[in-house]
Amino acid sequence: IFDRVFSYSVLQHLSKENCLAVLREVRRVLKIEGQGMVQMPNVFGIRSFYNQLRRGFRPPEGFDVRYWTRKALLEAFSSAIGPSQLSVDGYFSLDAQISDIHLLPRRYRPIVYASEGLRKLSAKLPWMGFFADSLYVTAARCD
Repeated sequence: IFDRVFSYSVLQHLSKENCLAVLREVRRVLKIEGQGMVQMPNVFGIRSFYNQLRRGFRPPEGFDVRYWTRKALLEAFSSAIGPSQLSVDGYFSLDAQISDIHLLPRRYRPIVYASEGLRKLSAKLPWMGFFADSLYVTAARCD
């Protein structure tokens, strides 16, 4: 039905089971060779680790963010939709975008500029993606 499905900062609030159910629905509504792209939090991101530490590494409850390993993301998306790959969305936050810089108070802008610089650098140094807070998972339906 759809060529593309996109989700940003939504599925991270669902239990892993509910997230997998949504991913299966994404597959169902995608045309063959269609792509799903979803932003998800990395368990080893710098800010993500800090946030987990603040909540005492307890299991998430209610609408808490669920942090995923890169491996778990690839496995979940590949099994539910199809071949998947990761790319870096950003550092130090799950939702700061350079396109929104004019909306932010001046004191937060350096964080967004630093995130954007690290995101660009991570394209040349892929190992940096292991420490990104926000990842895109792109999965293709290939049946």
